[in-house]
Amino acid sequence: MAVKKIIFGFGLFLFLGFGTVQLQAQQAVVPAGGNASGNSGSVSYTVGQVFYQTIDGPSAYATEGVQQPYEIYNLTSVENLELTLEVSIFPNPTSDYLIIELDESVDRSMNYAVFDVSGKQVDNQLLSGIRTAIPTAGLSSGTYFIAIFREGEKINTFKVVKQ
Repeated sequence: MAVKKIIFGFGLFLFLGFGTVQLQAQQAVVPAGGNASGNSGSVSYTVGQVFYQTIDGPSAYATEGVQQPYEIYNLTSVENLELTLEVSIFPNPTSDYLIIELDESVDRSMNYAVFDVSGKQVDNQLLSGIRTAIPTAGLSSGTYFIAIFREGEKINTFKVVKQ
């Protein structure tokens, strides 16, 4: 009889302890929202978020019920007060080629690098003059980042769209 009481008590404990646990997913009360997708990816969006809760910690915070954005920050920056180089890249969006145009002649220590959105370097060449053409016909459609370097230091980064 004592063994049955122990088994019953243990079973009751498991049922009350684990059987009543509710699974909760992220929820929000919003007047509008949805999902959209295309060739370059997909996005989920909400409009008019009314209720949310922010939980602060010593080194981070979380906002429940709010879709978190994916943001790109320029975390590395080199301040060069003597650098007055003007750089432009066009056309953007592009399909066959990009032009890098500088306001002054290029020395041999300047180059560009092309990165995809995952950070993989897909091209790296020396700049050939005031105007340098970058062929983009071989690249897949999507977003790319063009970084301009002088003597190994990044001086500017551009975001371009390949159609």
